Amino acid sequence: MRLKTSLMDSAKMRRTVIRLAHEMSVDSMGFSRIALVGIGARAEAIAKEIASVMQVETGSKVPVGRVDISEDKKLVCDETALGFSPSGAYVITVNDVLRSGHTAYIVNEAIAGAFSPQRMSHAAFVDCSGGNSLIKARYAGVRVDVDESDIVSVSVNEVDGARCVDVYSMD
Repeated sequence: MRLKTSLMDSAKMRRTVIRLAHEMSVDSMGFSRIALVGIGARAEAIAKEIASVMQVETGSKVPVGRVDISEDKKLVCDETALGFSPSGAYVITVNDVLRSGHTAYIVNEAIAGAFSPQRMSHAAFVDCSGGNSLIKARYAGVRVDVDESDIVSVSVNEVDGARCVDVYSMD
């Protein structure tokens, strides 16, 4: 595996978070509650950073939850797992990398089925689906075209001890 390109360093990631938070804040006007749900640990870290910026912009606390899909494709999606109830809220699920959209679709369906959110959208920090995914990212940090065999890696301090977005080639 070799580094093909570096898409974002820490500073660019921060600017991207600020832009996404602003877009979400503007779009969520008129909703009484907004909540973010990270899909996995890296997406949760990104969602928390977005929520922090949104709180500064709007003056309202934005709850952040996390869902994980286990190796056996089991999804736990309840108030205990999320840490709050998304019922009645504008819920934005957050991916670190969106490719096929399969996982994001399952999570959105589970949240919609278990709760009654007022509205749902999806955000991808890196959208490399080429528009060919089961779910469309309303918010995207960056949209990139990559080869099917490329690996897009989003690193966050909370999990990896570094902040960057890199693309690796398998050749």
